[in-house]
Amino acid sequence: MRSSVISGFTIRNGAPGIGVGAAFPSILNNILTNNICDGIFVSFGAALIQSNEISATINFNPTSHYWDYCVGSGLGINLAGTPNSSPAGGNSIIGNIIENNANGAIAIDAAQNTVIQSKVLRNNPGTGGLEAFNIIAISFIDNLVYDNSSTSYGLAAAASASLHVVQP
Repeated sequence: MRSSVISGFTIRNGAPGIGVGAAFPSILNNILTNNICDGIFVSFGAALIQSNEISATINFNPTSHYWDYCVGSGLGINLAGTPNSSPAGGNSIIGNIIENNANGAIAIDAAQNTVIQSKVLRNNPGTGGLEAFNIIAISFIDNLVYDNSSTSYGLAAAASASLHVVQP
């Protein structure tokens, strides 16, 4: 059961573009561009993030007034933590285009049972396509990941993460 819907918006210059805390929203058919910190930040929530275009997220300047609000640093989507109980299950990231973000497409830290499906991750420097750690399970299904210029990885799952990759 999703608690709210954000659909059909163009969101620019936010810090982050959309922030979710301990909620279960549907974030559908939006354009998020030129935001500071993260395009979408989910903290201890379980969001459905579907059919969005997330691009040009920029790093924050720690001396700016955004410092208190920024958790990520130029990420398209940043997931942190899992709620104790969720009627919606985990986060589902389906059918989005995530490109040209300053520090990577997706970072996941302890957001359990996340599904990433039918998504395009391209032209993201920094952490590249996907960085995951402190995770029990991530399903990464039928995604197109290319031209991500990472200094470390294109797809990365730390020793504390379980990444299930399916490419039909």
